Amino acid sequence: MNESNMNSNPVKDETLRLLYNEQETQFIADKIKYSRRSLNLCLLGVAGLPIYFFVNWAFMGSGMFILLLGCFLWAILGVFSILWLIPLILNLKKYNYMKKEHREFLAKYNRRPTR
Repeated sequence: MNESNMNSNPVKDETLRLLYNEQETQFIADKIKYSRRSLNLCLLGVAGLPIYFFVNWAFMGSGMFILLLGCFLWAILGVFSILWLIPLILNLKKYNYMKKEHREFLAKYNRRPTR
Protein backbone atom coordinates (compact mmCIF):
# COMPACT_ATOMS: atom_id res chain seq x y z
CA MET A 1 0.00 0.00 0.00
CA ASN A 2 1.21 3.47 -0.81
CA GLU A 3 2.34 5.50 2.20
CA SER A 4 0.45 8.61 1.07
CA ASN A 5 -2.82 6.62 1.08
CA MET A 6 -2.17 5.49 4.62
CA ASN A 7 -1.60 9.06 5.83
CA SER A 8 -4.59 10.54 4.02
CA ASN A 9 -7.11 8.08 5.51
CA PRO A 10 -6.41 7.78 9.21
CA VAL A 11 -8.06 4.85 10.93
CA LYS A 12 -10.43 5.83 13.73
CA ASP A 13 -10.87 3.04 16.22
CA GLU A 14 -14.08 3.87 18.04
CA THR A 15 -13.48 1.25 20.73
CA LEU A 16 -10.20 2.87 21.72
CA ARG A 17 -11.83 6.25 21.61
CA LEU A 18 -14.48 5.03 24.06
CA LEU A 19 -11.81 3.57 26.32
CA TYR A 20 -9.84 6.81 26.37
CA ASN A 21 -12.92 8.99 26.76
CA GLU A 22 -11.68 10.61 29.98
CA GLN A 23 -8.28 11.45 28.52
CA GLU A 24 -9.76 12.95 25.38
CA THR A 25 -12.25 15.00 27.40
CA GLN A 26 -9.47 16.27 29.67
CA PHE A 27 -7.20 17.05 26.71
CA ILE A 28 -9.89 19.11 24.98
CA ALA A 29 -10.79 20.92 28.23
CA ASP A 30 -7.13 21.76 28.87
CA LYS A 31 -6.65 23.09 25.34
CA ILE A 32 -9.80 25.23 25.55
CA LYS A 33 -8.68 26.61 28.92
CA TYR A 34 -5.21 27.41 27.57
CA SER A 35 -6.64 29.03 24.42
CA ARG A 36 -9.05 31.21 26.41
CA ARG A 37 -6.34 32.31 28.82
CA SER A 38 -4.00 33.12 25.92
CA LEU A 39 -6.76 35.04 24.14
CA ASN A 40 -7.50 37.08 27.28
CA LEU A 41 -3.82 37.95 27.70
CA CYS A 42 -3.61 38.83 24.03
CA LEU A 43 -6.58 41.19 24.36
CA LEU A 44 -4.94 42.75 27.41
CA GLY A 45 -1.85 43.39 25.30
CA VAL A 46 -3.94 44.91 22.51
CA ALA A 47 -5.52 47.26 25.06
CA GLY A 48 -2.07 48.84 25.42
CA LEU A 49 -2.28 50.51 22.01
CA PRO A 50 -5.06 53.03 22.75
CA ILE A 51 -3.70 53.55 26.27
CA TYR A 52 -0.29 54.38 24.81
CA PHE A 53 -1.76 56.95 22.42
CA PHE A 54 -3.82 58.56 25.18
CA VAL A 55 -0.91 58.71 27.64
CA ASN A 56 1.39 60.00 24.92
CA TRP A 57 -1.10 62.74 24.06
CA ALA A 58 -1.85 63.65 27.69
CA PHE A 59 1.62 63.52 29.25
CA MET A 60 4.05 64.34 26.45
CA GLY A 61 6.51 66.98 27.58
CA SER A 62 5.58 66.68 31.24
CA GLY A 63 8.73 64.79 32.28
CA MET A 64 6.92 61.53 32.96
CA PHE A 65 9.53 59.50 31.11
CA ILE A 66 8.95 56.25 33.03
CA LEU A 67 5.20 56.36 32.38
CA LEU A 68 5.73 57.05 28.68
CA LEU A 69 8.33 54.29 28.44
CA GLY A 70 6.05 51.78 30.16
CA CYS A 71 3.17 52.62 27.87
CA PHE A 72 5.45 52.42 24.83
CA LEU A 73 6.58 48.93 25.84
CA TRP A 74 2.92 47.95 26.40
CA ALA A 75 2.13 49.24 22.90
CA ILE A 76 4.92 47.09 21.43
CA LEU A 77 3.41 44.12 23.24
CA GLY A 78 0.06 45.14 21.75
CA VAL A 79 1.44 45.02 18.22
CA PHE A 80 2.70 41.47 18.75
CA SER A 81 -0.60 40.56 20.39
CA ILE A 82 -2.51 41.65 17.29
CA LEU A 83 -0.44 39.21 15.27
CA TRP A 84 -1.51 36.35 17.56
CA LEU A 85 -5.23 37.18 17.72
CA ILE A 86 -6.34 35.30 14.61
CA PRO A 87 -4.38 32.08 15.32
CA LEU A 88 -5.70 32.04 18.89
CA ILE A 89 -9.30 32.56 17.76
CA LEU A 90 -8.93 29.78 15.19
CA ASN A 91 -7.47 27.44 17.83
CA LEU A 92 -10.36 28.18 20.15
CA LYS A 93 -12.85 27.45 17.37
CA LYS A 94 -11.03 24.21 16.52
CA TYR A 95 -11.09 22.93 20.11
CA ASN A 96 -14.72 23.94 20.59
CA TYR A 97 -15.54 21.99 17.43
CA MET A 98 -13.58 19.01 18.78
CA LYS A 99 -15.56 19.24 22.03
CA LYS A 100 -18.85 19.27 20.12
CA GLU A 101 -17.76 16.35 17.94
CA HIS A 102 -16.63 14.39 21.01
CA ARG A 103 -20.00 14.92 22.71
CA GLU A 104 -21.82 13.79 19.57
CA PHE A 105 -19.61 10.71 19.40
CA LEU A 106 -20.35 9.82 23.02
CA ALA A 107 -24.07 10.46 22.54
CA LYS A 108 -24.02 7.93 19.73
CA TYR A 109 -23.05 5.30 22.34
CA ASN A 110 -25.32 6.73 25.08
CA ARG A 111 -22.43 8.05 27.14
CA ARG A 112 -21.60 11.41 28.63
CA PRO A 113 -18.31 13.25 28.92
CA THR A 114 -16.77 12.57 32.32
CA ARG A 115 -16.20 16.25 33.13
